[in-house]
Amino acid sequence: MTRILQPSTDVPQGANYISSVPEHVLWGRLPARHDAFIGSVAPGGDIVIDTVSHEGLLPDQGSDPAHYFGGCGVPREEVLDDAVAIVAANQRDAVHDGPHVVTGPIEVPGAHPGDLLAVSVSRLDRRVPYGVISTRHARGVLANVEGFDGNYGQFCRANGDRAEFALDNGGKTSFPMRPFLGIMGVTVDSDERPNSIPPAEYGGNIDLNELTEGATLFLPVQIEGAGLYVGDPHFAQGNGEVALTALEASLRAQLHIDVVSAAERRELFGDNEKPFAYAHGRIIPMGMDADIDVALRESVRNAIEIISHLFAVPEHQAYLLLSAAVDFDVTQAVDLVAGAHGLIDTSLFKRSTGYEKAMDFFAKFADHSLQDALEAYESALMSDDVATMSELFARDPDGVPVVRTDSSGMLAGHDAITAFRSKRGGAPSRTLTRRVSRMLGKDAAGVVSEFRKDAGGVVNQTQLWQRISGRWRIVDAHLTYPAPAIDARIWRVVGAPLVPPAVSKDDTTSSSVVASPLQGMRVAVKDLFAVRGFAIGAGNPDYLAEAPIESANAPALQRLLEAGAAVQGIAQSDEFAYSLAGANVHYGTPPNPRAQGRISGGSTSGPASAVACGQVEIGLGTDTAGSIRIPASYQGLWGIRTTHDRVTREGVYPLSESFDTVGALTRDGQTLALAAHALMPEADTAALDGSLAVCPALDECVQPDVQSAFAQFRAAASEALPASPIAFTAQLLDDWLDIFATVRGFEAWRIDGAWVSKHWDSLAPEVAARFEHDSHITAEQYDAACQRLQEARASIRAELGTRALLIPSSSSVAPLSNPGADGLAAIEQARAQTLRLTGIAGVGGLPAVSVPCETADGLPCGACLVGPAGTDHALIALATQLAEAR
Repeated sequence: MTRILQPSTDVPQGANYISSVPEHVLWGRLPARHDAFIGSVAPGGDIVIDTVSHEGLLPDQGSDPAHYFGGCGVPREEVLDDAVAIVAANQRDAVHDGPHVVTGPIEVPGAHPGDLLAVSVSRLDRRVPYGVISTRHARGVLANVEGFDGNYGQFCRANGDRAEFALDNGGKTSFPMRPFLGIMGVTVDSDERPNSIPPAEYGGNIDLNELTEGATLFLPVQIEGAGLYVGDPHFAQGNGEVALTALEASLRAQLHIDVVSAAERRELFGDNEKPFAYAHGRIIPMGMDADIDVALRESVRNAIEIISHLFAVPEHQAYLLLSAAVDFDVTQAVDLVAGAHGLIDTSLFKRSTGYEKAMDFFAKFADHSLQDALEAYESALMSDDVATMSELFARDPDGVPVVRTDSSGMLAGHDAITAFRSKRGGAPSRTLTRRVSRMLGKDAAGVVSEFRKDAGGVVNQTQLWQRISGRWRIVDAHLTYPAPAIDARIWRVVGAPLVPPAVSKDDTTSSSVVASPLQGMRVAVKDLFAVRGFAIGAGNPDYLAEAPIESANAPALQRLLEAGAAVQGIAQSDEFAYSLAGANVHYGTPPNPRAQGRISGGSTSGPASAVACGQVEIGLGTDTAGSIRIPASYQGLWGIRTTHDRVTREGVYPLSESFDTVGALTRDGQTLALAAHALMPEADTAALDGSLAVCPALDECVQPDVQSAFAQFRAAASEALPASPIAFTAQLLDDWLDIFATVRGFEAWRIDGAWVSKHWDSLAPEVAARFEHDSHITAEQYDAACQRLQEARASIRAELGTRALLIPSSSSVAPLSNPGADGLAAIEQARAQTLRLTGIAGVGGLPAVSVPCETADGLPCGACLVGPAGTDHALIALATQLAEAR
């Protein structure tokens, strides 16, 4: 629901607050010395003031804001009650008064004539999510020019930090909002209330768009107590404000008030008695006159006076310097009295006399909002205040996503970053040790911070901040964490290497190179393979504690070593390889660097992440129900499930002998081919005929984003090779999945049941639930399912023939790591659909190769080629050909 700041609602607790109800405002006039103060704020204090825009209140708009904005689609509850009440009170002379609603006057005790009132803008909140731009009464700069006269305007809605502007031609555009108060002033020493339109030496309707959050306006005090007032709130304005108004809309302002004594004013600024500002590292002198040329001359004259007194620069040289190094601009040209201003970067005077003293002065009022934002972010991070962290990250300004990166990968987009923060459960406690900030412009800053983690180590944080709509927001952030000795989510044990190649790396003879195609490559071995000198842990620490030390390497691993590869380490597996998610309750979920905040896929989870993270070139794993193909799909890798029984499974901890296969994961097709030749040095026993089998009916198993990406791959493949349909129906898939579940379940319990029945508490709940189900499968059910499996395997192979079947590798992209209750159901649905796809190769006992693809959102997915038994090498070659042809 849209937040509307009605009078007295959502006011910070304990704030000195002034509402803009009728008894607190003047309409069309500014306060004079006889007007009673409506409130008070002491020097050094803060005050919160409501302001009301005059748009929607004026007679030419019907003098009925509820009706006027209702015609723009605004419901009554989103129209400010004080705006309605102000019109009802009818305090304005429509003929002689200006249009502006002004809140004040407010007393500042101790402010005397001759002093400067320093009004610092701490915060500006939009009271409503809309505003109006208008021209009327022949008052814009194109007054009396045909086609531009008349009373008309444009209603605009706020959308994040931008305003939407609908075009009459059916199009639309938008522009950034930088809220500021058009009117800030002190009470005039006169019995007559000034008209609210023209600005003057007391401030008033200055319309300086630089007075955003963090800016300070210095006003020469006219009466005892100053009599501060504010009004004419803007969401945005261009310099010149050419049409008469800009995007006018109501704001709630939090201001910090200080008083500069007359003596200090004269010491620093001489006899200058004109308003000026300090904003974002720049001094802003102003000039005002009905003649814009005179206003410009006055602003230059005031600039010279300020420079010459503050920095001891001779006036004639100040004049020359202004011409070469300072921009002057039109503040506004439509308020009877025009305005001009300059933007003097104080860094010009770093080596000048008086610079340190001047900076000490401005530091009392300077833009502390970046420092405030940095402190607010750190406080929110340490307290896991997700809402505040979300607010401090920009909402993808100008359509460019904000970015957060760390060693796990990149998160792009405000919503993705917020979702990550809301699920991670807070950040480790830390203490700031060093921070370096560098302004990259008036609205951009780079901040590098070093923190000492309470748990040990150092964190370096690099952030790019941008001032958007007057507030500092993070647009890019990178975190460098202390590198763990071992990332236990990926690795169980690591060496350098853990197991060296079985051939010498120094042997560079031609015969050795040919015999060692994997020389220089590193392997992550799934914790199901025997590695000499180590026990098999099967993804469970209690099982590992009881497991014997292996006396020899698994033959499949030995083949990689003999081909020149080295074992980097033993990588994590899902418990007993009995999951497809990659989440391990004991060791954590391995990272997915291609899709940060999403699961890795399993059960060959550790090897897949090690490959995707660039820590090894080859992941050696197993595939029963998709345990290589799914992590390959989720992490943008190449992966092969080999023909059942083609690669020996000796020395490999089993899940289901009827379906278990050995396979590999790599980052590219060439490396996959080399690894496959090491695992299967013999030639293929069958051939492909160069055609594809396709089954569009399987698209029903796939979520739309993956289906779209796969359809593009399939279309390109169908252009490269002849394709014909294959009749795999939904009913067949369900029948095969039923066979698979029965056979695998019985065999899994036969292998693990004895240990599991003594260690139920050691298992993750979902793994325990699967074993509990499996324990009830009878031998008769198993025997019947095995008979059906033989028939189904023969049927699949006969239907496929010598073609290669092209299907999606998985039904979805990698699900979120912490999806919440609703997301868990979606994950289970995706898992069930994925098993229908992966089960074709499993039940068929066929080789399958997953080729990386990408959704329109840049998330990894996969296309899978399933080939006839014994065509493993040819299948990799075909996959490489199709990947290059897309």
